[in-house]
Amino acid sequence: MLPDARLIMRVLPEESAKELLTSREARPDALQAKYFVPQRPVEFKLENGLPVRLWTRKELPLVEMSLLIPRGAAVDEAAKSGRCALMADMLDEGAGDLDAMAYADALDLLVHVAWNGPAVTRRERARAIRRDREAFFDRFAPEARAVLDDLLEKYAEFGVTQLDDLRVLEVPPISARGSPVEIAERFGGAQALHEAVEELVGLLYVDETA
Repeated sequence: MLPDARLIMRVLPEESAKELLTSREARPDALQAKYFVPQRPVEFKLENGLPVRLWTRKELPLVEMSLLIPRGAAVDEAAKSGRCALMADMLDEGAGDLDAMAYADALDLLVHVAWNGPAVTRRERARAIRRDREAFFDRFAPEARAVLDDLLEKYAEFGVTQLDDLRVLEVPPISARGSPVEIAERFGGAQALHEAVEELVGLLYVDETA
């Protein structure tokens, strides 16, 4: 300090700890415990015998449905735990005399027969959308159309699950076109890419009987 400088110190009276506490530092008063009573559902059965349990909360403008199927891992025998999951993984590799792609095609055809649709393979669907949906592809830049074409090829070879999980962008040959972020930029962003793929799936499975 300089010789002509002064230090002025003031001593303030101490305040009690209670007065210094703010609303966040003080523990709030405990609320009175309330007994939880869950809402009882309305139970009924559909015409097909399926039991339904309905909970209603009119203050929420939402509708949610869950379908519980007593199958799969839930009914695995204790000595054979994991059997259903193993079977599902094995079906991905094929069944009987069918390899993975032939088995997937058989399932695809079965779905369309169940819905009274024509028997059309994935390869035929991919070929048809390239031929008949030019207006859809023309909306995108050439770089984006090339990605959609790659996705169609993946669909034709391995099924619609290739379009459900966009991690497929990280798998060759699509990954050679850039990172997922770079590929999304060709469509105008990640949301635009998702919308384009969803529309592509919708066009693949448009109702031919309409």
